[in-house]
Amino acid sequence: MATSSPATPQYLRPTSVKPKAELARRLGADEVLDMGDEDAVAAAEGSVDYVLSTIPTAFDMNPYLGLLRAGGALHSVGMLETVHHGGIDFGVLTMKHLTVGSSLIGNIAETQEVLEFSAEHGISAEVQVIAVQQINEAFDRMVAGEVRFRYVIDNASLRDDRAATTS
Repeated sequence: MATSSPATPQYLRPTSVKPKAELARRLGADEVLDMGDEDAVAAAEGSVDYVLSTIPTAFDMNPYLGLLRAGGALHSVGMLETVHHGGIDFGVLTMKHLTVGSSLIGNIAETQEVLEFSAEHGISAEVQVIAVQQINEAFDRMVAGEVRFRYVIDNASLRDDRAATTS
């Protein structure tokens, strides 16, 4: 999850996982906001223009909406679950004229725009590339909470796996 304000290009990294704080700073966050610290969250209320959420499961968006200035936007990428208990307070959306957007991945033109923006600003992804043969181990590590970033399966390992089974 990242937040920013275009007028002053600073990047705030909200997290509820303490070990991610130093990593977020190393990756370029100007500030890290501990979402479990109610005083810090209250102090940051209304301080950002944009929140990008990559949280893949349902979560209470209200604290993140509270970070937005009037006219701000929260955009969720990849969350496919229905927001339920503790869901969005649409009164806040209405009164502050907020925008909440979502997409699975975006279309080709949007993806190209994001890639160009990222290249121009030195933004890159932190991923762990694995062979398809490692998928069970990767799943077990994910369930155990031992994954720092997203896994990417190397498609070439599919070809290697097929060649090994047909020889």
